Amino acid sequence: MNRKSQRIYKTLRIQISYDQTYVSNETLLSSLNNTQIFFKSLKVILAYPISLLLWLVFRVLSIRYRVSIYILKTFRPGWGSTYLNMLEPLCRQLQQEDIGRHIKILVDPGESVSDTLVKSYEPHFTLYLDDRRKFARLIAYLIPKSGLEKKYLNTSDKYKPGWQCPPSKNYLDHGQMVPSDLANMDVNVGNFVLFAHASKNYYKDRVSKKVFLNIEHRFYDLSSYHLALDNIIRNNLRIIRVGTEVDELPISLKALSIIDYTGENRTEEGEFWLYENCKFLLSATSGAFWFARRFDRPTLLTNSYSWPNGYFSTLYTPMTLRNTVTSRLLTFAEMLEIRNELNFLENQFMSDRHLELIPNSATTIANAVEEILNVSNERKIATSEEIELMERYKAILTSYNIAIVEKMTLPTISFLKEYSYLL
Repeated sequence: MNRKSQRIYKTLRIQISYDQTYVSNETLLSSLNNTQIFFKSLKVILAYPISLLLWLVFRVLSIRYRVSIYILKTFRPGWGSTYLNMLEPLCRQLQQEDIGRHIKILVDPGESVSDTLVKSYEPHFTLYLDDRRKFARLIAYLIPKSGLEKKYLNTSDKYKPGWQCPPSKNYLDHGQMVPSDLANMDVNVGNFVLFAHASKNYYKDRVSKKVFLNIEHRFYDLSSYHLALDNIIRNNLRIIRVGTEVDELPISLKALSIIDYTGENRTEEGEFWLYENCKFLLSATSGAFWFARRFDRPTLLTNSYSWPNGYFSTLYTPMTLRNTVTSRLLTFAEMLEIRNELNFLENQFMSDRHLELIPNSATTIANAVEEILNVSNERKIATSEEIELMERYKAILTSYNIAIVEKMTLPTISFLKEYSYLL
C-alpha cells in the first residue's frame, strides 16, 4: 500500500469509527465484523455529499456570519472531568466574546455523562450534535474545513484562556431555589461542604483489570479525613457526600453527621445544584471537583497523585514519594523530574525504581481544610514566611518550564510548611 493509499485508508477508518472508540479507532475497527463495517461505510458515503452541500451553504453564510464547528475528543465510557475540561473553557470564551451573528455547531462523539450536564450546556450552541442525532453529527463531522472555523478540542491544553473568564451560563439555573429533597435536609445556599472520594466500585466496571491494578493508589483509608470533617462540622457547616457507585464509608466517618447524597438518595439536578451552591468541595482523589470548577466554587484536592498541579483545583495537597530502600522522601524537584517518564505511577515503574506513594496524614488534610475555609471566607493574609515558601516552590516549577496559574496549580501553604525540607 503506497503512502497516498495509506492516508485514504486512515481517513476512512477514522470516519467510520470516530464516534465509537475509547482508546483508539484502529482497535475498534478491527473488532467490527464485515456487516458492521459495510453499514458504517454506507453511512459515510451517504453523508459525504450532504456535508459538501452544507459546506457550500455555510461558505455563503460566512459572508455575514461567523460559522464555527467544534469537535470534542471521543471518550467512551464518558468521564465528567474530560467533558468539562473541554467544554467549559470553550463556553466561557464564547460567552465572553458575545458575537451576535455566530453559528456554533458542537460535534460531541463521546458518551453522555449526565443529561442534566448536557442540558446546562446545549443552548450555548446553535446545534448540539451528540448520540441523539448520530447521522447529523456524522454530516457535521465530514464538513470540509476550508473557509470555515473547524476546531478539534481535547484535554491536552491544560491552560486554556477560557478558564480565566467568568463561568458559563447554566441553563438549568434555579437561582437560589433549594430542591425540595435537599430543603428537607436543612440544606441551603453556602451552608454546606461537599465531600467526594474515589471509589473502587465506580472504576471496576469502567476500566480494564490491568488499568484498575495500576490505579490502586487512588484508594486508601478514608479514616484520615475524620479530623478535617469534624472541624468542618464545628464550623457550623453541613457535610454532604456526593458521587455515584461509591464505596462504603469507614466506621469512623459513619459516626459523623454526614448527609449521604449518593445511591437512591441522589438526583442529577439536585447534585448539580449542590455543586453550584456549596461553600467548597473537598475531594479525596476524586475528579468530582471539576463540577464545582464549572461554577468557580472553591475546591480542595487532597492526596493528589499528579505533579505539579491539582488538575485545576483551587488548592491541593499531593501525595509524597518515598524510596522503599532508604525510606527517604523524594524532594519536590526529584518528583517533578520523574513525573513525565513513561508509565509513571504504574506498578512496574514504581517497583523497578523502589518508590511508593505516601497518602496525606490526618493532620495534613485537616490543615489544608482550614486553609480552604479561610479562602472561602476571604480571610487570612499570607505572612512573609509563607510568601517566601510559595516563591521557592514556584521557582522549582519555573525551572522545569511548568506554567504557574494562581488558584489552579498551587499547593496549600500548610503543605509547603510541613514539607519545607523537600524544597
